[in-house]
Amino acid sequence: MLRNIVLYLLTGLLAQVVQAQESLLWKIKSPDGKHESYILCTTDLPGAENYDIATGAAMVMSKVNTVAFYNVPDQTEIQNIPVFMKSSGDNTLKGYYKREDRIRFELMVNDKLKSSPESYYTLKPLYVLQLLKEKDHAAGLDFQKTILMDIALQQSKPTLSLLTIRQIAGVMDQMDFNTQATVLSAYVNNIQTYLDGDAEKFNHYKQQALTDFVKVINSAEQPAYISVMISSMNDLLVKKMEPLSTQQSVLYILDAELVPGESGILKKLQNKGFQVSAEPFTLGLYSGNATAPNTKNNYAISNIPDEFPGAFLKTGNNVY
Repeated sequence: MLRNIVLYLLTGLLAQVVQAQESLLWKIKSPDGKHESYILCTTDLPGAENYDIATGAAMVMSKVNTVAFYNVPDQTEIQNIPVFMKSSGDNTLKGYYKREDRIRFELMVNDKLKSSPESYYTLKPLYVLQLLKEKDHAAGLDFQKTILMDIALQQSKPTLSLLTIRQIAGVMDQMDFNTQATVLSAYVNNIQTYLDGDAEKFNHYKQQALTDFVKVINSAEQPAYISVMISSMNDLLVKKMEPLSTQQSVLYILDAELVPGESGILKKLQNKGFQVSAEPFTLGLYSGNATAPNTKNNYAISNIPDEFPGAFLKTGNNVY
């Protein structure tokens, strides 16, 4: 009888520990124990616009010195996207894809990007994939990031952009052109699988279940994509985050896809001697009569060409 009670209590305790590891907010303590920073998992997935990330984020933001975003491009960067994202050498998707793949690709570009496919044939396939995924995310795109930048402004917090577009393009180039084209083709030819995966990921995101979230990534994405766009991108991020987090307290705003799992930023920071722990975070639906904040105040629309994605920019961000 006593043994059963002990086992019951231990089972309950283990369940609480597992549950405690599921959160959108993580504390990271520097190896010397002197500085505590935080990582907040955000998402552009459809449905994000219905959830209040601002309340919880404002509380943790008040504890830090600086707020660092994955990427907040300036006007010059955006105008140079066609240069940064051009495929290396003479590689083009038009020359690589066979007729059936080319037809599907052109139909998708026409449908989602409302532009001539010719504008995209000479770009890095991983960048084209990013553009197509952004169209899938629609209302959720940049919704949370814009709100969080507003809160940083209200609290007079310095903001940093961890990576530049040129650096992101450099990581993409770690994957050879043929593999990039294959990864893009997998998306074009299996779009419903990716859309179903997005819906499943958001369901786990709103429940703050990052363990299940990363399982969907591992099952839906190509291994080459995970190796470069998550693992290699995180290697570069760690090089930026490690010195920052040993000098001051920072709130890092990162897409949830970059955070959990064996290739995630948490694991890589742990390998560098940082202590990581889940923190309580409230993510609730906006209540009945409440409306989401206006995310377009004080922003200037870029002069980026029509065939490339627009962006809302906040002035005064530093590139780290």
